[in-house]
Amino acid sequence: MKRKRRTDNRSPRAPETINFARQQRQQANEFACHVWQIVRNRGCLKQKFRREYPIPPYTVDFCCVELKLVLEVDGSEHFTDEGQQHDQQRDRFLADLGDIVNRIQG
Repeated sequence: MKRKRRTDNRSPRAPETINFARQQRQQANEFACHVWQIVRNRGCLKQKFRREYPIPPYTVDFCCVELKLVLEVDGSEHFTDEGQQHDQQRDRFLADLGDIVNRIQG
């Protein structure tokens, strides 16, 4: 199932979105890099995963578009009250799009 392309500034192809994803890739923690080594090159489920994939207004850590599967690597900031509320809001948004979200403690 293809995602609809947005034409506003929150488009997955907007320069700001692409630059943000690039920055996130460069700043990834060691555990996220290990997860990437596992899922890249069809190493998981023989499916293509994308790293720091924009699903506006969010950018997810890893996504298999074909399976609509999102993998999120959660660091310490995700265990605060504010972090948990933000994650719940993101998860609801992604679930409404039909995505399955799996969180991994990193």
